[in-house]
Amino acid sequence: MQLHKFREEFTFINITQEIKSDCNTINIINTGTATAIINGVSLLPGEQYYVQGNENELNETRYIISFTGAGTEEVKVIRKIYN
Repeated sequence: MQLHKFREEFTFINITQEIKSDCNTINIINTGTATAIINGVSLLPGEQYYVQGNENELNETRYIISFTGAGTEEVKVIRKIYN
């Protein structure tokens, strides 16, 4: 059995911006107190958006992350990237 090497990349976002996934798995967690909007999907504080690819798949989605409402605007993005 051959092992597939990968790394995890962690990013904190606190302003409206676009991110490219370019990974196998992405997890976007709303760690702030404001509502985060991911490509039109609302994430309340503590909620997450998670997409897991199958082996040998690459997610090339571009995500627009924005915020609405009062509070702290912050999301954590965790990407699984194969070497």
